[in-house]
Amino acid sequence: MRSDEAPLMSGVKRLRSVAHSFAQHALSGLCGDAPERELEQRRTGAARIGVVLIGDRSKDDEPYEDRPHLRVKFVELLMKEAIDPSSLAWARIVFVFRGQCRTADGCMVSIETRDGRRIEKSVGTVSA
Repeated sequence: MRSDEAPLMSGVKRLRSVAHSFAQHALSGLCGDAPERELEQRRTGAARIGVVLIGDRSKDDEPYEDRPHLRVKFVELLMKEAIDPSSLAWARIVFVFRGQCRTADGCMVSIETRDGRRIEKSVGTVSA
């Protein structure tokens, strides 16, 4: 590894840590978002509900919800890891619902940095 790659690898490792921590938090009961997600899922019957954390949603056809408290928590985690939120092009979380259960079975956090690196971390069951 070249010496100039070390800071980049360190940044990617910290970003992966943020993605995983945030996915666990968002899926847990500690998040406080579960009742809103469940109501939205019942209302729409959607198999997937996404939330834009940073950037816009123009790249995807996914339905996205506005959840400011999730954005705030995500930015808090970035700051704890000394990651500047402006270094990210976009970040999203998608909650996945399967079967008749109305609670999310899993979620995936996707992040893309301004220099094109993409990180994805999932918790629970996110595939069909």
